[in-house]
Amino acid sequence: YGDHRDLHSFPTRRSSDLIALAGFFFLRSQQAAMRGRIADQLTTIADLKVSQIVNWRNERLGDARLLMQTPSLARSAAAFFANPDSAAASTEILAYISALRNNYRYEAVVLFDQRMNPRLAVPPPAVTTGPGCMRCWRLFLGPATSSCPIFTSEPMGIFIWI
Repeated sequence: YGDHRDLHSFPTRRSSDLIALAGFFFLRSQQAAMRGRIADQLTTIADLKVSQIVNWRNERLGDARLLMQTPSLARSAAAFFANPDSAAASTEILAYISALRNNYRYEAVVLFDQRMNPRLAVPPPAVTTGPGCMRCWRLFLGPATSSCPIFTSEPMGIFIWI
């Protein structure tokens, strides 16, 4: 009797083994397809983020070019550096950089002298000399100078970090 039952159960076992094997290969193909779709989605997200960063950087550089072509800003900064104790000079340049910060929604605007010392900042220096500002400033002083939104008026030695 034992041998007779084994002969009848052999095709059933064989079919269940084939079904399990087919299921295994189907699962593997589905996993590979899912990984491919996820990789495509992550690539799309990364491309969008890169595009956003490039656009943001181009906007900041455009802002800097516009400001560099504003002679009254350079004159105001030069007057402040010539006489930093002058209330009029201080008020005028502070009005410029405050408007710059508010209109362009910058976190901070810092005016540096020729020796790269921060001379005037909006918000006040306690905020703008913090770790974030200093980290960007170290990047500017390092090899990646083109990546920071800083512009300069070389003849007057005026540097503004925005």
